[in-house]
Amino acid sequence: IPRFSLRKTKCPRHMVERMQEILAKALERDPGSRYAGAKEMLEDVTEFLEMLVPYRNPLSAVEYDAFICYKHGEVDTLAARVLRDGLERYKDIKRVFVDEGELSSCVDFGERIREALRNSRWLVVVCSEETKESLWVNDEIRTFLQYHDVSQVLAVVTEGEPKEVLPKALLQQGIDADHLLAADARAKDRRQVLKKMRGDVKLKISAPILGTTFDTLKQRKRVRQVKQAFALVSIVLVIGMTFLGYAAVKS
Repeated sequence: IPRFSLRKTKCPRHMVERMQEILAKALERDPGSRYAGAKEMLEDVTEFLEMLVPYRNPLSAVEYDAFICYKHGEVDTLAARVLRDGLERYKDIKRVFVDEGELSSCVDFGERIREALRNSRWLVVVCSEETKESLWVNDEIRTFLQYHDVSQVLAVVTEGEPKEVLPKALLQQGIDADHLLAADARAKDRRQVLKKMRGDVKLKISAPILGTTFDTLKQRKRVRQVKQAFALVSIVLVIGMTFLGYAAVKS
């Protein structure tokens, strides 16, 4: 049976053998071994396409408010997860994509990531000294920009000077530190970086996604904190008064 190069078809590795069989039968020299007609071949091709559905569609129907792009590492991986959790606490931000399972190691990485990037409204790039040269980070940025405008890109700096850590894919689009909405998460250690991610960084990144301003979210946070503090004081007072009343009755 002749073999055919399928490198350019992006066929999943586990289905290459089946595609080879269909091609071989269609091109068989012996008429008795070839497909009897177009209908017979169509049946095999249709079956093959149906088998592709689980492969092609895991992310194609899912829409994301944001895609967090980062270089896997001790600090940036945790920072991406913390930011994802913080963003999804807002009721109007329903889903944020973070590649926690390192999909880059999967045979269908390109298809899965491309679907997620195409279906994401915003791209958040976590920038550190290793990010600039990362092949995966730069590829994800270029893919996102195939479907979206550069104004939909946000950045979080966890290490280094902003002008020195922006990925090449952004610089090649004429985007520099002066023309990119960037949040500063730099700190002396990992704990402080994550603290910033949960604080002002989350607010600064959330603002454009929610269609509001950083100051508005900051004010909402203060009001919420005051309400929480008031509720806590009220509970303490109620418990205290109950205890005093119980003590008075006992005495």
